[in-house]
Amino acid sequence: MRHSRLALLSIAITLGGCLPIAQERQEYDPLSNPLYAKRYYDELLENLVSLSIYKNPILQKKGKEKKVELSRRDAIMKAKEAEQKQRSGTKGAFIPMEEYAHGIALLDGHTIYLSSDFEVTPGISLHLFLTTAVDPRDTPFPDPDAIDFGPLQSAYGAQAFTANLPASTILYRTAVLWDTALERLVSFAQLSE
Repeated sequence: MRHSRLALLSIAITLGGCLPIAQERQEYDPLSNPLYAKRYYDELLENLVSLSIYKNPILQKKGKEKKVELSRRDAIMKAKEAEQKQRSGTKGAFIPMEEYAHGIALLDGHTIYLSSDFEVTPGISLHLFLTTAVDPRDTPFPDPDAIDFGPLQSAYGAQAFTANLPASTILYRTAVLWDTALERLVSFAQLSE
């Protein structure tokens, strides 16, 4: 009995050593995504302004009106910063094709951001690509210049993907959703200023 327990224990330890080690995931701060941040601060600002417009009783409590005013100013500043960051990149809307896709892609530097209203019909292995092809339906895809940013983190919501890109990304004008398992074009967004 003792030998069988030891044998089972050694098998468990051996098999445990064969399992892949989970990769550490960096924490994603959605407010670092300019598409998400603009929406967030615009909606926060609208909420704070409505407190004043409708003379919410909470503003009668000591210090609350000042806190709301400071937060309102901060929201204005951060919404403007997010808008400026959006303008410094190129962006476009995903075009639905055989599957549903909706949302905005923004390329800023080495990062592609997806908007908070991003949605796509889930697929087996949906990846986000960046390509020089204006319309990926017109060329065999993935083309030699296509860069795979990796699998979508989710079929829904704001996301950010970073990759090593060439020094000049001016020729990279299309974000593509591609199912790598089915080798199938799901959607694309033509990026422009």
